[in-house]
Amino acid sequence: MKKITLVLVVMIFAITACGGTPTAPKAPTAQLYGGHTRADCALNWQSLEVEAGDEAWMVNFILNTKHAPDTVGYALEECINGGWTGWR
Repeated sequence: MKKITLVLVVMIFAITACGGTPTAPKAPTAQLYGGHTRADCALNWQSLEVEAGDEAWMVNFILNTKHAPDTVGYALEECINGGWTGWR
């Protein structure tokens, strides 16, 4: 009985000294652009129905206009300022 107790105590110390039990690898987190996912940014962009060739003009318009916080323009401004380039 003393040997079993000693072995258990040694195992507990070994596990805690080595950093605990192994954990499963964490799932990669989605990259965020101004607090929005790539899919959110793309859906907002598609909702604008921008003509081919007018993308740069629309981005300029979005970035240089004041938007209310609950609008598509506001969300796209955050996406673009966050590094999203899916509009290209």
